[in-house]
Amino acid sequence: MRKVLLDNLLNEQSNVAVESPSKGEVLSLLSEAAFTNAEVAYMGVEDSQFDIERLVDIAAGLESINESLPVNEIDDVVLAGVNAVVGEVGLEAKGVVEDIKETIRRVWRAIIGAIRKGVRQVKIWLKVLFDGTEKFKQHVDMLSGKITTLAKIPKDKKDITAPLVSGALDIDGEISPVLIKDRLSLVTPLFSKQMVANVEAITAMVEGMAGVDVTNIKEDSVSTDSYRVKKKVSQVLGGIVLSKKDLPIKDRIMNNLFPTTPIVSDLFEFADSARQIHSTETLPGNKAFYVLSSRFMGKHEKIKVDSGALNFLGRLGSLSLINPGIKFKENKLPVLTIAEMTDLCNFVSSKLDDVIYFNDYYTKRSLKSSEKMFDAVDKLSKDIYDKIDDEDNAITAQDVFRHISGISREVYGLSGAVTLDVVRYTVKTCRSIIKYVELSSTRYEDDLDESTLLESK
Repeated sequence: MRKVLLDNLLNEQSNVAVESPSKGEVLSLLSEAAFTNAEVAYMGVEDSQFDIERLVDIAAGLESINESLPVNEIDDVVLAGVNAVVGEVGLEAKGVVEDIKETIRRVWRAIIGAIRKGVRQVKIWLKVLFDGTEKFKQHVDMLSGKITTLAKIPKDKKDITAPLVSGALDIDGEISPVLIKDRLSLVTPLFSKQMVANVEAITAMVEGMAGVDVTNIKEDSVSTDSYRVKKKVSQVLGGIVLSKKDLPIKDRIMNNLFPTTPIVSDLFEFADSARQIHSTETLPGNKAFYVLSSRFMGKHEKIKVDSGALNFLGRLGSLSLINPGIKFKENKLPVLTIAEMTDLCNFVSSKLDDVIYFNDYYTKRSLKSSEKMFDAVDKLSKDIYDKIDDEDNAITAQDVFRHISGISREVYGLSGAVTLDVVRYTVKTCRSIIKYVELSSTRYEDDLDESTLLESK
């Protein structure tokens, strides 16, 4: 009897179909796993950026000490200070001026090494991000097709509660599909086809500057080339539409937004009395893109530069960096219409196409161009120290090297920090948009497999 019951149970279980996951579910899970890995990889990018900034500060401090020293004189106090600074990177200075100069050289070599490490970290991050973005785009396109099968009227019009999604899409207390698209589009030009092409052109220009003959350096020529680079940089950021809002210029706000302000010769130098902040209109997630500029910029809706007097720096940041006391209420999400869901899917798919193009171009061309630029800067450093014996010529050559190496780091920072941060932000925002679409789609009678929906937490 027991055998008969056991046989019947086994036969019954064998007849139960095991439901296979849908293609949409698989794509969703794979893309989420890739994006999680991408966030881990991006920590390596941020660590590299921190290492570079720390080494630059050390080099600047050593150069300041060296410039203030009387010729061939150094005391124990200065030596102790120098050793304390360079000890952070495992270097050591001895009791003569020449050794401080050699230490400075070694720190600059360490900066180049840190940048090369940073480029490797960026390659790792972009590879993982690319994998996730491709799968996510397929998921979005499938979702767009399935939306066409939905009933025209939702079965439940009650607002959706999803704090993480609403927080990522909120704009000054409002959640609107049209506003979300318009505002996100304010910063996506930072990784457009024109942007990556311009950055590649700039790195080639700086590489050419670094190829200067150290035995016959002409400062006027270097200054002229610097001006050309500056004009090109202005074109890169020139497409960002800024708001007309007046932002307060206070040290606390300035330090929050731009904790490390570049001071590199005259090209990216910011005088305390010549600074102002501009920003875009509020972006999804209550963020903004901020631009620190010289006072000569004026109050334009767009950054337009016709003179060499303009210096600027940009970054993506939260509104709370300007107003720490700002409070954002939790908003509920209105159920999207069929037309809104379709439109948002098409919008996200288009933005993901831009990210995929950027990833491919940047990995295959822009990063290689940056590596060539830093190879040229590294060679310039070696040539200056190996080929120049005359003290006066050495001082001129070292000034030129600081100038060119500073420009190379700022140009790399434009694409290696600012642009990558905007790419990362865009992908995150697109993921939140699709979660909003998926949540709305559950309010309709449909043929969608609900297992493909991303869970809102």
